[in-house]
Amino acid sequence: LGSPITVESFVPSRSMTLGSPSGTRTPTSLNLEDHIANMIDNELYRLNRKEEADEEWLEKQREWSRMEPKLPENFDFEEIIDPNGSDSSDND
Repeated sequence: LGSPITVESFVPSRSMTLGSPSGTRTPTSLNLEDHIANMIDNELYRLNRKEEADEEWLEKQREWSRMEPKLPENFDFEEIIDPNGSDSSDND
């Protein structure tokens, strides 16, 4: 398997439900494959800096839109598809 990861989780104890202010933290150990642990780490990192990540994504979208070729005004797809005006079903 992969690297073990320790997760602290909050588990309410019976005494908490009876009015006691003390709670317990029980460590939980998970054995995850490295690529799964990396995926979780990357998502946590992204969520902790969401505004930055959103801005990076928007910038990438702007770059792609600048690189995307533009069609000329009044571009006619019909001419490209069938410049002679013949029906492609006539070939049968």
